[in-house]
Amino acid sequence: MPMDDHERQKVESAAATLKRLLEDDRAGMFRRVLAVNECLGSGYNWSELDFLRIEVCKCIVFDLPQAAITLTNHLLETAIKNSLVAAEMKKDSPSATKPAEALYEVYGEATEANMPLELGDAINKARRLGLISKKQQKQLHRIRDGLRNPYSHANKAKLLRGVSVPLRKVSLVEGENPTLEEGEAFDVDAAKVPFLHGLLQKKHAEANAIPYFLAIDRVIRDLITRLFGHTDADDA
Repeated sequence: MPMDDHERQKVESAAATLKRLLEDDRAGMFRRVLAVNECLGSGYNWSELDFLRIEVCKCIVFDLPQAAITLTNHLLETAIKNSLVAAEMKKDSPSATKPAEALYEVYGEATEANMPLELGDAINKARRLGLISKKQQKQLHRIRDGLRNPYSHANKAKLLRGVSVPLRKVSLVEGENPTLEEGEAFDVDAAKVPFLHGLLQKKHAEANAIPYFLAIDRVIRDLITRLFGHTDADDA
């Protein structure tokens, strides 16, 4: 069915916008693809995690760092909790001679026992089961406190902890343009200035989205090896 003039204009406008976005960020997009290309092309062979892995990589490539961080948070928690379920399934899986209902029962019990866990408790349980090392346990708790919780709960006091920003006094007179007053700039606690939060969180995400995802990706690949490769985490 042929398009009318209005529809054609919408399509042409969208195509022009897409072309401009790609051209304006060609170098940045290549840098981001290079950073995650190996992770994007190498799957976990675990559908509960692979869809999330691919989406995080796409968020990074298309310069959506805040989305990448929040989705990496979800990937982390999903990986830990599903690993706990899988570990209990390995331990308690019924024999092949038992009916399918027995498998469903074991799976349901493992799911109900592990999915409601708080992330901190899930991390500690994963360590007790030998799925992660002591070093990774400490790393994941630092991530939980410094990245996962602040982004998941919009806690700017934690996210911007220790960040100060120099400000200058501004004169605001109705009907006139704002003007800087005389005097030196003064430092303020960024967490206490809401109108700075959007910009500072964007900058924080730009600096942390890629290294955060790569760190979680490494933990997940180690975890999968230990879970399905029959090797326990060492005490490192």
